[in-house]
Amino acid sequence: MNTKLTLKLDEEVVERAKAYAERRGTQPIEEGRSLFRRAYARAKQSEKAGGGGRRAGRSPGRSPNRGRERRLRGVPHEEVLMIRRVFVDADVILDLLLARQPFFPAATELFLLIQNEQIEAWASPLIFSNLFYILRKALSAPEAVAALRKLRLLLRLLPVDERATDLTLASSFTDFEAAIQYYAAIAGNLDAIVTRNQQDYKPAKLPILNAAECVALFRSEGQ
Repeated sequence: MNTKLTLKLDEEVVERAKAYAERRGTQPIEEGRSLFRRAYARAKQSEKAGGGGRRAGRSPGRSPNRGRERRLRGVPHEEVLMIRRVFVDADVILDLLLARQPFFPAATELFLLIQNEQIEAWASPLIFSNLFYILRKALSAPEAVAALRKLRLLLRLLPVDERATDLTLASSFTDFEAAIQYYAAIAGNLDAIVTRNQQDYKPAKLPILNAAECVALFRSEGQ
């Protein structure tokens, strides 16, 4: 298993993004990576001690068994299907790019699963628009676009069409953007939405997970 993220910014971009993260009161990127390495090492030690890990002979790319269901503490849905295809919200992506603590380790582990093609990740053009706006506060336009090009290698995009818009307008969601993303995820037959703004998705009938919950649920499926 590859345990190193290939999503890397150019050196100058890293320095400027780090300075912006520090101004926002977050930890430097290098320190965040160190924290993740320690957290990942502890997780691997725990797996070895408990005999965990994925079942032998089970391919990460294998399509999910829709008949099998799992429970997850803290998720407002009693039963959660196996997690293979998820929508990743902008806040989780920014936790990774800006090394925002204490969320950076979980975001990194999630993106390792995505990079290793164990989880299929989706976003929307709206997400990329929001990311560009935020990254432009720290980077030049070409630098922000370069970062998003690298991110695009890991994420597929869902269309936001008339139906998603009409369903949003008729819904009980109080957050308009969350509703559009939710109905796009439903149309894309995704398994869950990964976000830290779980309160924005209260009317959702799809599992709404944070990055740590998504990783924990994925790993529990192999036990």
